[in-house]
Amino acid sequence: MAYQNYLEMKEAYPNAVGNVSQYVFNDSLLSEFSGIEYSPFKVPCIFGYVFCSNFSFKIGAKTDFYLVSRKDCRRPGRRFITRGLDMEGNAANYVETEHVFVHYMPNGPIKIASYVQVRGSIPLIWSMKPNLKWSPPVKVNDDFSSSLVAAITHFKATKEQYGPQYLVNLIDKKGSQKRIGD
Repeated sequence: MAYQNYLEMKEAYPNAVGNVSQYVFNDSLLSEFSGIEYSPFKVPCIFGYVFCSNFSFKIGAKTDFYLVSRKDCRRPGRRFITRGLDMEGNAANYVETEHVFVHYMPNGPIKIASYVQVRGSIPLIWSMKPNLKWSPPVKVNDDFSSSLVAAITHFKATKEQYGPQYLVNLIDKKGSQKRIGD
């Protein structure tokens, strides 16, 4: 009976039941209302973006495109202020973005393709204190072993969540960021 009630609440209030707490900025407040009966009153707050578009082809096919992004709430911040990893392996400004294409063929099947990408700060313990210079100096944690432990924790968690990963280094390879870009 309790499981049936859970399924009914999840269907009626999909945002309040079964959300991913890493993206819910008010999760600690919502956790105080742990009973399923509170679902109608729980409103998870995320920092995200949704874009929807559709286009048609001359052959009569139609495609919908959806772009959905959400920011991890464990280490948010502004550029140059929040950088790197914390000791628990949470990357600064970590964002998950999903691209979804729904293709409708005339008199045919619907095809769906999805691609998920994640991005975040370089997985080291480092900082960049803002000042009046164009490119503030980079400060890398002197204890490389703690950066290594945090990076291993970070990659283990993202691999469990998303599977195999491809890494792209977008850091500036000159100036103050050269030290961590190499």
